[in-house]
Amino acid sequence: MVAQFRLKSKIKPRFVEWKNLALENYVAVNKAFAANQLASIQDSMSIWVYEALQQRVKSVPAGTRLEWKLVKFHSVPRIMAIQPMMLPDSPLTHVQIIYRIESRQKLVKVARGSDKVDTVERDVVDYVGYVFDAGKTPASVVMSGTVFESKFISTGSLLSFIMDTLVYQE
Repeated sequence: MVAQFRLKSKIKPRFVEWKNLALENYVAVNKAFAANQLASIQDSMSIWVYEALQQRVKSVPAGTRLEWKLVKFHSVPRIMAIQPMMLPDSPLTHVQIIYRIESRQKLVKVARGSDKVDTVERDVVDYVGYVFDAGKTPASVVMSGTVFESKFISTGSLLSFIMDTLVYQE
């Protein structure tokens, strides 16, 4: 897939830049969700991610304050799948990459009118998809969603399923 992207787009893949942009986006989205400030980073995520997170924000009890912190990455994010995205009536400049992100995260929850502070620190493994516009320098990045790990679906067929869902769903 990388060779296909490079051959058809004439763009050299910039994996380090894309990984760094993905990690910055990952942290920004999680912090904005916890602070209930999704509108400030709406352009950094797909409409499906934005709407899903808005629904989750509504499920948080009124007056509850959340604080999210990335404690550390356990390892360098690993590329699980890469797919050039050939969009109609545009040159090939977009690529979707799914990263496996292993981290330690901390969530602090404070309820209104209470002195009780709930702190949860746990290890998290996320499979997060990003779409990069590699025609720009630096590339623009959009979080396209998360997927779950399944031993019954290969990464390639899982990515095809995601692409079919994103492209053909109206």
